[in-house]
Amino acid sequence: MENNRTFKLIEGQYDTDDAGRILVALISNKIKYHDVEAFRIQERSNGNVSHSEKRVKELTIIKDEIKQLVLDAAEKGLDFKISCNINIELVPAKQLAQ
Repeated sequence: MENNRTFKLIEGQYDTDDAGRILVALISNKIKYHDVEAFRIQERSNGNVSHSEKRVKELTIIKDEIKQLVLDAAEKGLDFKISCNINIELVPAKQLAQ
């Protein structure tokens, strides 16, 4: 099995409404993942959730910037050309301390 793969996630030209919906949904789902992950960690082990909290803050800023970009593009009558690949590398599993 190949250890490195690339998948085309988004490819094309989109009007501002579609681009906004696609990009905000993508980021919102990632924020939701980190919120659920932080909740799971706290419920399971009352562990450290600082990484998830940090990512939520970063992603929220990105989401706000994208929303502003969509508004700016709409005012100027511009579309979005989006190309988004996801690169996956298979690596050895982390060994959890017991």
